[in-house]
Amino acid sequence: MEDKYLRRIDFSNKAKRVPICFCIETSASMEVVIDDGGIKTGKKVFVDQREYEIVEGGTTLMDKIHEGLKNFYDAILDDDMACDSCESAIVTFNDKAKLYEGFSSVEEKSVPNFSSLIGGNTNVSSAIRMALDLLSKQKELYK
Repeated sequence: MEDKYLRRIDFSNKAKRVPICFCIETSASMEVVIDDGGIKTGKKVFVDQREYEIVEGGTTLMDKIHEGLKNFYDAILDDDMACDSCESAIVTFNDKAKLYEGFSSVEEKSVPNFSSLIGGNTNVSSAIRMALDLLSKQKELYK
């Protein structure tokens, strides 16, 4: 991880800062289609000795992630105090953790589309370590 992802703080904003780092899973399982209750949907078929679940339409787990981030950004932007205080970063992970987006104000962000990153397995431990390191560095920057 490089310090180039940390940014200078706007000290004209006197609000206490709150760094938030999202860990977003981008493994292949995030393409699973679910119903409104969060239950997998579809019909299982076997092709070439492998099991597949065929689904037409529906909502994927990644769609839910996008919806959740949009709701978060909207809620922060609707609250002046939170908007002045909150800075967020995003770490994505599948086989490896990657810094997707460094810390910045929610005002400067739009909801990213992670769909092109989907693939691989789930390695959450490296993402959590990276996020904790980023948070620690950002808190030091605030001091």
